[in-house]
Amino acid sequence: MASYVESVLSKGEEVFYQGRLSLVKYWLNFVLAALLILPALKNIACLLIVILLICWPFLMRYSTELVITNKRVIAKFGIFSRNTIEINFKKIESLRVNQGIFGRMLNYGSIIVVGSGATHAPILNISSPLEFRRAYDTAAQHIEA
Repeated sequence: MASYVESVLSKGEEVFYQGRLSLVKYWLNFVLAALLILPALKNIACLLIVILLICWPFLMRYSTELVITNKRVIAKFGIFSRNTIEINFKKIESLRVNQGIFGRMLNYGSIIVVGSGATHAPILNISSPLEFRRAYDTAAQHIEA
């Protein structure tokens, strides 16, 4: 099955950079799974909960696509439903990085894409947001050249 990004690329459009969702957001899932592991050995319902707690973050990471192409920024979220952000480079005024102290230590944060017309498109909890920002800057320079 083709990814969402592959299905929406226009003629001549190429993927320049792919970002990833950070698993840090799901720290509570992993803590709860660790606390429930012993009771889960005796109870099948508890075991199913532990499996869900562990698998959900990876399923969310797998189903999220964060891409910079040579023409636009694309973000797709969702497993059962789909939410997308697609902004052409010509419409992007700035790209901001938000990182708290833990985000800086653990290398995750949010990107806020500010488009013309005062539109703000947040891309939350991504891994290596500064790398995403650098890739955007590089791609934007190639467009201008």
